[in-house]
Amino acid sequence: MYHWYRFTAMRYNQNIELARLVCFSAVVVIHANSLGLFSQNGKMFGWIIDEMGRFAVPVFFLISGYFWRPQTTIIKEYFLKASKKILPPFVFWCSIYIILDYTEILYPSSVGSDWKRYLTAPWTGSVAFHLWFLPALLIGTIIGLGLVRYMGIYKAVVFTVTLYIFGAMLGTYARLFDVVVPLGVYRNGVFFAPVFLVGGFALAQLKKPPEHWKIISCILGGFFLHALEGYLIRGFYPHGHDMSLGILPFSFGIFIAILNIRSTSSKVSKCGEYVFGAYILHVLFLRIIKEFFLDENGIIFSLFLILLVITLSIAFSQIAKTCKFSKFILP
Repeated sequence: MYHWYRFTAMRYNQNIELARLVCFSAVVVIHANSLGLFSQNGKMFGWIIDEMGRFAVPVFFLISGYFWRPQTTIIKEYFLKASKKILPPFVFWCSIYIILDYTEILYPSSVGSDWKRYLTAPWTGSVAFHLWFLPALLIGTIIGLGLVRYMGIYKAVVFTVTLYIFGAMLGTYARLFDVVVPLGVYRNGVFFAPVFLVGGFALAQLKKPPEHWKIISCILGGFFLHALEGYLIRGFYPHGHDMSLGILPFSFGIFIAILNIRSTSSKVSKCGEYVFGAYILHVLFLRIIKEFFLDENGIIFSLFLILLVITLSIAFSQIAKTCKFSKFILP
């Protein structure tokens, strides 16, 4: 189907790469806050921008689903091809992060060298907590592609939304009753990823774009609901949260808005090509930089450090692509 977003191949690719770059930058902000860069002088500011950035991982999933071709895809072959790309860097970098955490060569251990926590790496990433996205992508893809192919897109959307709501009730809303469920139980490839993967595919089937007022309403209304849920459930200053009901319209609105941008800088968008490797590396840079600047975390300085981490991560990812074996560790 000729898609209404695809005015030209160049613009289409630039918008997708821009979406990746925006999402990566938001992820760095989230993890900077979770690691304490705003812990002394900017707790409220850190909470706000943390909540604002929670569209990032959902949009990464939306992008993946946007390229699906479920009617012509052999699911087993697709899974094996995706596994060959994702699993080698996942295993390699989980091992690196675990070694660094256990030996404390560059920074103190975040889990006290707890091997039980290390063993959760295949599902949650363990101390490489940001890498949970990769196994979730594989599992969510199998679930989502199977649902679309054998149930049809409408039933797949309904089913995955139901899964997501169940996960939100199990994880986020259970806190209202003083029940704290481990993050890996509900934020994963079963409850979290499928709705965005299937949603990305559904967006690619639209014959005309949503009206601008609907896109703006999704972004503003979704964020307001998401932030309100975070405040009512977790309070002002704890770190932001992933699974809220508001994140659904918020994430979809952001993705559609980026696809609708009529003019994007090719130089800026090109950085999106290096986001996968940068995503893998950024927590390492954040942990190291935080140790050097532990007591100097005013808001402006913290934002500068975030920009530095974004720049370093993309630069190292770009350099790695010139290496012969880079596709195995930083594809």
